[in-house]
Amino acid sequence: MFAFVGELIEYKKVDYQEHNKLNKEKSPVYFDQMFVAKYKILQPICNEFKSDTIEFVSFDHYGVPPIFKEKNPIVYLGINNEKKEYFQYKYIWDEPIFINNNWYGIFDYIIADLLEIYQPITVKFPYIYNREGHEKNRFLYPDTHFEINPNGQSYVTKVYDIYDLAEARIKYINR
Repeated sequence: MFAFVGELIEYKKVDYQEHNKLNKEKSPVYFDQMFVAKYKILQPICNEFKSDTIEFVSFDHYGVPPIFKEKNPIVYLGINNEKKEYFQYKYIWDEPIFINNNWYGIFDYIIADLLEIYQPITVKFPYIYNREGHEKNRFLYPDTHFEINPNGQSYVTKVYDIYDLAEARIKYINR
């Protein structure tokens, strides 16, 4: 398992069968689209890398993986030793924020139970979120960690040490 805060350098859609040198007539058909991404490593979190950039494969069946649209995601990678290739854990990344020269992790309801053992840090940092579906947003952005004002301003009020958040996410991945 590898985790880091990264910055997208480039990505390209690739043909799964060509990338893996498979016989097109005998190989399975996948609904997911395959991408090869290259990221600059801004902050290693879990395990060390020998370079300041890394290339990995990512899949998505809706088109371009949403992680590629994030400015500096926390990327979680596994390694396929047989292919000697890194891969993104499917649909999993976190959105960190950079405050006072430090990276912090933002609450995610999917790992809420795993975050309970960690001490959140109180902040008040402007945050843009999807304003559609008020009831859904109350669930995704609970007032224990976010402040959403009627005038449309929103703030993150509690964050986690980036290593604590990554540790919780890795526990979730390994469940």
